[in-house]
Amino acid sequence: MRSSGSDIGPFDRVQERRGGRSERVREAVMDAVRRLLQEEGYSGLTHRAVAAIASVDNATIYRRWPTRPQLVSDMLHDISNDLVPIPDTGSVGSDLQAYLASIVAMLADPGTKKLAQAFFAASLEGDEVVGHVLAEFWQGRFSGSYVMLDKAVLRGELPENPDHTAVMEALVAPAWFRTFISRMPVDQGFQQRCVGAALALARSGNTHP
Repeated sequence: MRSSGSDIGPFDRVQERRGGRSERVREAVMDAVRRLLQEEGYSGLTHRAVAAIASVDNATIYRRWPTRPQLVSDMLHDISNDLVPIPDTGSVGSDLQAYLASIVAMLADPGTKKLAQAFFAASLEGDEVVGHVLAEFWQGRFSGSYVMLDKAVLRGELPENPDHTAVMEALVAPAWFRTFISRMPVDQGFQQRCVGAALALARSGNTHP
């Protein structure tokens, strides 16, 4: 059953005291959510299935995570900081290269790739709440990478006020396209071309509208 937009707000999370049995239950549930998304996809993510895998009472799952989007939202929060670290090498070229390499490594991981596919499927199925959660999640991760460009401006490597979104899209979008659409290799040569294109755009002086 599809969720209504009133179910949760963006990244609405269950507030609870950390530690003890409460935390163990939460970790078991989040592990179960990730496993189900990887193995069964979003359609296989049900409260009953999560409860069975996590060995937690079904009523507990419903009470603390009333909707599927809330389960997804909490799981995304848990993994977000581990997905792609923001490098700080002291050079914008090296930062962009390291950042893209981390994304390529993430997409090459079978489990993470299956998670991404499950999220895409959920959005395509028309679950608007999950689509909103995912949009907020990816925008948050994407905008977090802008600090690399801001630091480069402060070091004098880039002109002021670069078009952050355009530069980062030039860097990472081709890797996602090759991974999920064209299925072509994302090798070192390809990554270097992406870094070069992003740097050229950042250095061109094109700024935000």
